[in-house]
Amino acid sequence: MCIFVHEDLDFFSVSLDKYCKEKDIEVCALRLKITPLQLIILAIYRSPSGNFTNFLKNLDSILNIWYSNKIEIVICGDINIKYLENCKKRQQLDAQLQTYNLIGTVSFPMCKSKASTTAINNIFITRTKHYIINPDINGLSDHEAQIIMIENIVLTK
Repeated sequence: MCIFVHEDLDFFSVSLDKYCKEKDIEVCALRLKITPLQLIILAIYRSPSGNFTNFLKNLDSILNIWYSNKIEIVICGDINIKYLENCKKRQQLDAQLQTYNLIGTVSFPMCKSKASTTAINNIFITRTKHYIINPDINGLSDHEAQIIMIENIVLTK
């Protein structure tokens, strides 16, 4: 996993290696200082065959470290939970993220095959933020990209 950031931005890598367990949760993060706020961006992958309980436990540990009123958290990644359905894993993850005031933003199909369409990738942001999210159909993969614009988070220099 990696996150690319423009060299002109004031950022710091965040070490989360101790929370990574192959298939359960693979995560990397960085902290951006954008006056007057700080932004933590988490990129996460969870294998469909991983242990979901371990995923929730480690994600909770990570969020518990960073959650505060002075820090915005954005989580993005391939979590392999069917967000177009009201499945048990979605309910469990949503309940956990609600304790940190985070919500999922993707409500359109992002992964297309001959057999199905689904949304297993998502971007989670602070519940009170206004946002616009759109698919970016790039043809590079069976997973389409997402572009999100979040109110009051402007990454320009």
